[in-house]
Amino acid sequence: MASDSKSRDDMRMRICDAVVGAMRDATGRGPTGARCTIDRDVVYVYLQDGLSSAERTLVERGRGAAVLTLRRTYQDAARNDMTRAVTAITGREVRAFMSADHVDPDCSVEVFVLGDRLAADAD
Repeated sequence: MASDSKSRDDMRMRICDAVVGAMRDATGRGPTGARCTIDRDVVYVYLQDGLSSAERTLVERGRGAAVLTLRRTYQDAARNDMTRAVTAITGREVRAFMSADHVDPDCSVEVFVLGDRLAADAD
């Protein structure tokens, strides 16, 4: 049972690393905090401190809506990389992906709805 827990912890860590990396690649700066929760058929990745200094400046000047629009564009650009990584790590297809951002406080969540287990590669 301990190895199941260790395996699940490793899976959560790998998913966090993949999502943070995809956001870093899309934005030039990744979040500084991430936490992953896996609950049956849903993977939640909570991210903190992901806004760039330019985005923070826009938020401070009342342009938070523009930052949220830009963030949606970044997430669309990173969507394929994130879903591909979650599929590879969990061994299950990603049936749906949802993303939401908040600018004050600076946090976001990526949600992956998992489908069936992938068939093992035939060798």
